[in-house]
Amino acid sequence: DVHICEYGCGVAPFATSLLKYSEIPDGIKINLTLIDVNCDHLDFAEYRLNRIKKDLGLEEKLNLNLIRVEPDKLPDFSKRKIDILFCFEVLEHVPSPVKVINNIKDNMVDGGIYIENFIKHDADDDDEDGPDLKSARNERNQYYEIVNKNYNLIHPTKEASIANPSCTRIWQRKNNLMLKF
Repeated sequence: DVHICEYGCGVAPFATSLLKYSEIPDGIKINLTLIDVNCDHLDFAEYRLNRIKKDLGLEEKLNLNLIRVEPDKLPDFSKRKIDILFCFEVLEHVPSPVKVINNIKDNMVDGGIYIENFIKHDADDDDEDGPDLKSARNERNQYYEIVNKNYNLIHPTKEASIANPSCTRIWQRKNNLMLKF
């Protein structure tokens, strides 16, 4: 079984593309978890993915889970560790990206894949009327310290990541195995 999450999924574009354009091999069961605030977008994602599941005959291969969260609450992953997590254009909207990444890393399998972007805003951007939170902007450096400590950057290169701070990054969870002698 593979546990794939789309965090802050909205209408779940990544989960939708994954199901529509990928073939799930025989013997593999996908546990797909969509996480977002309680909104019409999440309701639509549930409808659309259930329709795709039925249309493609994936009833035996796909288990769809929805987690509705409050903006200041973290989802509970205690039932199943995460293998792959997508988090696109979400972190700038949450009160604490540091709490989010700690929750993700604590609940991801060693070797798991984390695909994210965190839109960078200037520190002096004082737009408190917009959807991007100042608290999120203020935690950006600490967030990436945690990510760099616990994940290996797969793509892009470190140089490209620095040159384009809002780019999409693919990370792999480091192995937490501690050897004792």
